[in-house]
Amino acid sequence: MSTVEAPALPEVRPEVVRGETPSARIGAVLFKVRGFTPVPFYLAGMLVPWMREPRWQLAWAIGLPLIVIGEAIRLWSIAHIGRSARTRKVKGRKLVASGPYALVRNPLYVGNVTIYLGITAASGLFWLVPLTLLWFAFQYHCIVAWEEGILRERQGDAYLDYMSVVPRWMPMWPQEGLGTGPGYPFSEVLFRERDSLLGVIGVTLLLAAREWARHAGWF
Repeated sequence: MSTVEAPALPEVRPEVVRGETPSARIGAVLFKVRGFTPVPFYLAGMLVPWMREPRWQLAWAIGLPLIVIGEAIRLWSIAHIGRSARTRKVKGRKLVASGPYALVRNPLYVGNVTIYLGITAASGLFWLVPLTLLWFAFQYHCIVAWEEGILRERQGDAYLDYMSVVPRWMPMWPQEGLGTGPGYPFSEVLFRERDSLLGVIGVTLLLAAREWARHAGWF
């Protein structure tokens, strides 16, 4: 992304820069366990028997495209951010502002939420979809509040300028276009994403097997 002139920014409170707001403190905890928070929703999709959409074709017609779109967003993001996508720590990495990062500041998390909504919908638990959205909106709001405090502190004006022109959650097409990224090869992207991709495929196959077993009269 080309350098753009940023509008004047309000003064940032020191506690916000250091990530000491209540949301950021919660986010610091949630960041450490974010890989486990989807598990209750996966288990609900597999085990909860009541209030399940009887039209499985409808459930999968909604859920499967969301899963595919969410994973595609993740792969596109990793093609620009590279190895930083798999870190368990927030590091002072080079600012990435191309590809999906030119549209929205947190495309990996947008992809995650899209996948989780798709899995919940595919399970037929439509009543759980808004609860899924609410929980992960809260989780990632807090995590991003913590992450951005660290990034503002470590990257200074460069990140403040980036924040001023790229929205946190709602994608907006940039005037300067998507820019050019580092161009990580697709084989490396798949390698970086292998654990998450296998997990998504595994959960999706388990849901499909459950639906097949239900129609076969096994339960």
